[in-house]
Amino acid sequence: MMQKLTLPPLLGALTIFYVASCGGKVVLDSGTGGMGQGGSGTSSSSSSVSSTSVSSSSSGEPSPCDGTASCEKCVNCTVGVVCAEQWEKCASVAPCMELVYCLASCHDAQACIDKCLDAFPEGIDLYNETANCVICQACFNDCNGLAKGCM
Repeated sequence: MMQKLTLPPLLGALTIFYVASCGGKVVLDSGTGGMGQGGSGTSSSSSSVSSTSVSSSSSGEPSPCDGTASCEKCVNCTVGVVCAEQWEKCASVAPCMELVYCLASCHDAQACIDKCLDAFPEGIDLYNETANCVICQACFNDCNGLAKGCM
C-alpha cells in the first residue's frame, strides 16, 4: 500500500536546490561548525553535484499539475502524480528526507544550505532526481524552471 505523503513544509527545500538538480554547480562550505549558527570555518571547496536525468514523456503532454499559477500547488500536486516515484524513493531513504527537512529550515540562507549538503551527502542524488522531476519537468511553468536553470 502506497503511503500518502504531503509536502507543504518541504516546498522551500525543493525550490532551493533546483539548480544543482538541473546540472548546476554548488559551492560547499567545508568550514567547521554545527547545523545552527555557523562556526568560524575559513576554508571552502567547490564541488560539482551530479544529477540523475529524468526524461519527460515522449507524448510531449504538459504536466496535469502545471498551470495552477502557484508553484506550491503544483509541487503538492506533482509529488502525488507525475513525480510520485521519485518522491517515494526520496521519502524512503533517510539521508534524502533528512536533507529535505534540513534545507526546508534554511529559508534561502546559503551558509545553512551548504551545511545541509555537507551533513547529508548521501541524500543529494535522490534529492536531485526529485527536484529535477518537480521543478524542471512537472512544474516548469508554475515554478519558473527556466529562471532556475532548467533547460
